[in-house]
Amino acid sequence: MSAAKKLREELHNYIDKVDEKFLKVVHAMFQAYAEDETPLGYKPNGTAITTEDLIERALASEDDIKYGRTTDLE
Repeated sequence: MSAAKKLREELHNYIDKVDEKFLKVVHAMFQAYAEDETPLGYKPNGTAITTEDLIERALASEDDIKYGRTTDLE
């Protein structure tokens, strides 16, 4: 059994036994973890670059290349 699977089983057992107050704390913690989008980097002006921003930039770059909107480095 993998370590992750064993941890999941243990957590399920704990969750089945705790009171509602503790469940609310754990639920809030899971929500915060799921909503956390750690920046992948920062723009020169200090704003964060998110995964969504990076994907949008990559797609825009692909379009630029496809339609010949490129610049030679020479």
